[in-house]
Amino acid sequence: MQITLPEPIFQKAERIATERGFASVGAYISELVESDESLVSPLRKRDTAVDAALLAGLASSPASSLKRADWDELRRRVLEVHSEHSHTS
Repeated sequence: MQITLPEPIFQKAERIATERGFASVGAYISELVESDESLVSPLRKRDTAVDAALLAGLASSPASSLKRADWDELRRRVLEVHSEHSHTS
């Protein structure tokens, strides 16, 4: 397959490929595609797990109305978890 890149993009890819020791721009682009897949695959798995958890939660009990206090508590808990994760990263 042949891909035509706009000249400024090709020049940038060529410079990076040379700097990083790739044999060609094509080899560099191939590595980018492989790297992207290795990054995206875990995200897809995570999204699937989140979807499953949401569906399980929906099926676990009948729906109920949330009051302002419920939303406030939920917000507090989310911010607490976010704060804990941002301090450990």
